[in-house]
Parts: sequence; structure tokens; C-alpha cells
Amino acid sequence: MTTAKLGDVITVELAVQAASEISNVVLVDLLPGGFEPVLEKTGQSQPQDGLVRYERREDRGIFFVDLNGDRQTFTYKVRAASRGRFALPAATAEAMYNPAVNARTGGGNVSVE
Repeated sequence: MTTAKLGDVITVELAVQAASEISNVVLVDLLPGGFEPVLEKTGQSQPQDGLVRYERREDRGIFFVDLNGDRQTFTYKVRAASRGRFALPAATAEAMYNPAVNARTGGGNVSVE
């Protein structure tokens, strides 16, 4: 997604796949400027196949997960709150007890009209 209208509620999907099982992974997805998190009921941000702890912060979504080697998708909602063109920060993944195991996405741009 590269554009949104002011007030739009957008479902963010964060997909990750590890080469093998990795326990205690933290996924951090920073929000672009101009967006705010949407309050969700408990459980809506969890995938069907496992337990996930999700923390909603004013500037990011954070998931604490165990990766099983399959592609897993985690979701949360944000709202376009300010007009403008904003940098889309990279999302990161890191094994909490083995920081050498990590990954990051590319960034981008998003516009709110």
C-alpha cells in the first residue's frame, strides 16, 4: 500500500518465515508518521496456529512469538491520522536470546490524502 485517505483504518500484515524453528522472537513494526494504532479486542492480533503476545504502542506494533519454520502472518490495525507523505520504516525480527539471528524488511513511503 502506498496511499491512504485520512481516517482510513488499515490492517497491517506482518509475514515472517524462518528457515527452522526459533523460539522467543520479537517482531517490531514501527508505524510511519501520520498513522496511529487502533485499539483492538484481545485475541484479534493472534494467528490461528499459535500463541502470540502482542503489545500495541503509540508508534509501533510488537509481537513476541515462536517461529515454527512455516510462513506466519501477524496483523493489527492502524488509522491514517494526518495528511502528508511519510517514510515507511523497516520492520525487524530478532531472536531475543540470540541477537545474531535477525532480519529486517525494506522501507518505503506512504502518502495520506
